[in-house]
Amino acid sequence: PPASSLFTQTDMSSAHAAVEFTGATLGNSGLSAKEVRPLLIPQRMVKSDAEIDLLRKAAVASAAAQKAGMKAIKPGVRERTIAGLELAKMLESGCERPSYAPIVGSGINSTTLHYSSNEATMEKGDVVVIDAACEYSMYASDITRTMPIGGKFTPRQRELYEIVLGAHRAAAAAFIAGKMRLGNVNQRGPEVTDTLDKIAYDYINTHGKDLHGEPLGKYFLHGLGHHVGINVHDPYDPAKPLDKGNVFTIEPGIYIPEEKIGIRIEDTYYVDADGKLVNLITNLPVEPNSVEAGMR
Repeated sequence: PPASSLFTQTDMSSAHAAVEFTGATLGNSGLSAKEVRPLLIPQRMVKSDAEIDLLRKAAVASAAAQKAGMKAIKPGVRERTIAGLELAKMLESGCERPSYAPIVGSGINSTTLHYSSNEATMEKGDVVVIDAACEYSMYASDITRTMPIGGKFTPRQRELYEIVLGAHRAAAAAFIAGKMRLGNVNQRGPEVTDTLDKIAYDYINTHGKDLHGEPLGKYFLHGLGHHVGINVHDPYDPAKPLDKGNVFTIEPGIYIPEEKIGIRIEDTYYVDADGKLVNLITNLPVEPNSVEAGMR
C-alpha cells in the first residue's frame, strides 16, 4: 500500500513543501506530515559511549583554547584579538570549527548575554566573560570563564565570582539521576523542588547583595543550562528528569550593569552509566586564585 505519512518537523514550511513534492513524485496525493521530534528527541538526549568520546575531545580542545585566551588577556588588548587566539587554538587542537560565535565581553559588555561584536578594548579594573568552545567531529562543547583583565579580581568582583561558583557547585552537588530536571527562569517559585536551576537561583538569591541591599537572584537572567550534542543547544524534553547518557551545561551567572560586572561560569557535564555527574571540562582553572594564576 502507498505510504500515508512522512515524518518531519511539521512547523517548518519547507517540510510541507517536501511532503507535497514527495507525494506528487510517488503519485500519492494523500501523503501527510507527521511530527518526528517525539521519536528523535528522546534518542538524541541519550548519548552513546562513542558520542561521549567525541564530546570529551571537543571539551579538551575547547579548554585548551580557553587557557590560551586566559594567558593573553591584558589591558589594551582588543576583545576580538582574544577571540581570534582562541579560534586558532581550537583549530590547532583538532576541531573543525567553533560551536558558536565566540563571546568576549569586557566591562559593560560582560553584562550583555549574547554580546558577540567583540569590538571593545579591554580595560584594567574590569572583568571579561569569555564564552567560547569548538566542535570535534560534529560534536560540540560549551565553556565560559570570567577573568579580571588586570590579572587580579577586586574584592567586589571576587565576592560575586565566589557566589556564582558556589551556585554552580550547589547545582552539581544536588544532581540525582532520574530525579532532577534542568528547569528554567520561569520555574523559580517556592513550589519548584526538582530543578538544578532553582538550586542555583536560591544560592545566588541568599548570598550577597547588590549596591541597594537587594538580593542578587534578579541578576541571574537566564536558565541554568541546556543539553549539548551535535548542536551546542541540543534538543531535549524539559519535563524529563536528567538521566544516564545525558550531556548538559551548568552555567549560572550574575549580570549587574550598574556595577559593570558580569560573571558566568560554565562547564559541560555528562551522566555516566552509574548515574554519576562527570565534568567534561577538566584542566581549566575555575577557582579565583587559580584563574589569576592561569593568567600569569
